[in-house]
Amino acid sequence: GSNTDIDVIKKAEEQLLKLNRIYSLLSDINQAIVRTHEPQELYDKVCNIAVGQGGFGMAWIGLIDESSQKLKVIAQAGRTNGYHEQVNISLKGKPLSYCSIDFALRQGKHNICKIIENEKMALCQKITYDLGFRSSASFPLKVSDILKGALTFYSDEPDFFDEAELKLLDELAMDISFAMEYAEKEAGRKLAEETLHESEARYKTLVENIPQKILMKDINYRWISINENLARDFGFSPEKVVGKLDRDLFSEELADKYHADDVRIITTGKTEELEEKYVVDGKETWVNTIKTAVRDDKGEIVGLLGIFWDITARKLAEEEIRKLNAELEDRVVLRTAQLEATNKELEAFSYSVSHDLRAPLRHVSGYVELLNNRFQSDLSEKGRHYLDSINDSVHVMGVLIDDLLQFSRSGRTEMRQSDFDMNEVVKEVSESLSKDNPDRKIEWVQEKLPAVHGDEAMLRQVWINLLSNAIKFTRTRKKARIGIGFTKEKKELIFFVRDNGVGFDMKYAQKLFGVFQRLHATEDFEGTGIGLANVQRIVLRHGGRAWAEAEPDKGAVFYFSIPNK
Repeated sequence: GSNTDIDVIKKAEEQLLKLNRIYSLLSDINQAIVRTHEPQELYDKVCNIAVGQGGFGMAWIGLIDESSQKLKVIAQAGRTNGYHEQVNISLKGKPLSYCSIDFALRQGKHNICKIIENEKMALCQKITYDLGFRSSASFPLKVSDILKGALTFYSDEPDFFDEAELKLLDELAMDISFAMEYAEKEAGRKLAEETLHESEARYKTLVENIPQKILMKDINYRWISINENLARDFGFSPEKVVGKLDRDLFSEELADKYHADDVRIITTGKTEELEEKYVVDGKETWVNTIKTAVRDDKGEIVGLLGIFWDITARKLAEEEIRKLNAELEDRVVLRTAQLEATNKELEAFSYSVSHDLRAPLRHVSGYVELLNNRFQSDLSEKGRHYLDSINDSVHVMGVLIDDLLQFSRSGRTEMRQSDFDMNEVVKEVSESLSKDNPDRKIEWVQEKLPAVHGDEAMLRQVWINLLSNAIKFTRTRKKARIGIGFTKEKKELIFFVRDNGVGFDMKYAQKLFGVFQRLHATEDFEGTGIGLANVQRIVLRHGGRAWAEAEPDKGAVFYFSIPNK
């Protein structure tokens, strides 16, 4: 009986010794968890303490690779002898029979191999058996209920792990899992801090290096920050403006304006673009400002952001341009008055000359008539020819004077504008010209024309000149074809006269509307070269323009426009 009692006491002492080792193991590992901040260092300490303090033959920690789902050894201690290079445990494949590690991973709870035998063994057991181990226990490691890996102990003794030890080792696995979770969160926090720091550094670099000026205010309109550009212009240090109000930094007038703008933007929540002026140390600066309300992640307005562009140079340039424009306008007014005075003098001179020429011209014409009536029989044939030439020249001179007087009147006569039907005017002119040319075959092709606003008498003269020219320059055709029409543009009405006459070369077109300018010889086509000049003057007085298109021997088209009212 005494031997039995001794055996019981001896087993109790051994059990107590084992538990003391486990407690010591737990204590040392918990201290390591508290003191160690790097995960790899902690894993190495856990394995070394398990072998050194816990008396296990081997201990190792494996973590699951997320992509391959293989268990990868990251820390080990004890008699390994190449064990981990041969072990291949993966959750992707089929479960491994007789492998406590595989069971623990798949079941999510500890699994023990009480006796490692030399029969029906998985590869991992065969290797450990050869290394002299006879029992093992594996404990899953989880972070937030997500399987991360396993902690495995090996003992030289069979049936080494009892319920009391397993309970303590479960607690150890939970402590390590907690340490892993803490390490992950700490790593996430550090990464977030580093990311935030990098973001703030990038933001600061951007804000301090862009040419724009930037400020931020809180919901109470107090300054939070400004960048160096704005601080330099204000003559402030960025730190000194923090907490200030506009009235602390600017004159009362400017502060009231800035505050009113800020209140409106924060109240409405809208973005506004403004032009603002501020004065610091007597220096006036203009800025183009974009101000917008700043919102938090809930959409609540928490402040104001302002971005400024210095537009002082542009403002100075605009002011200079304004002054130049004003000066130019004054010059234009003066020059216009001078030109008007000169034109009036020229028109008066032209009228006077034309009028005064009539008297001597009448005398010449009268004397020629007297010579023909009283002395015709005394004159030789050559003498009579001379008198006929003088009489023809007097007639041409008379027509020229009449045209000059008409040209002068068109510039001096006061315009009497009204609404009238252009169809009636053209019809009267064309019928009158047809009567004046009874021996001519003329086909008139007239479109329906619009009513217009202008001086009817003056525009009648335009049609007389243009249609007379069309009849004149179609003289060589058996049948003259004269077309009359118009096109309506957005701001003007464009009228035209098209004929099938002799036309002209466009390289001389710029001469058409000049006084005394002719493109055809007098012996071919009579005229004074004033008619088209008169057309242009009348059209210009109506705010329009005149031009022509033609080809030699293919006819011509004359255009004139008047504003579409």
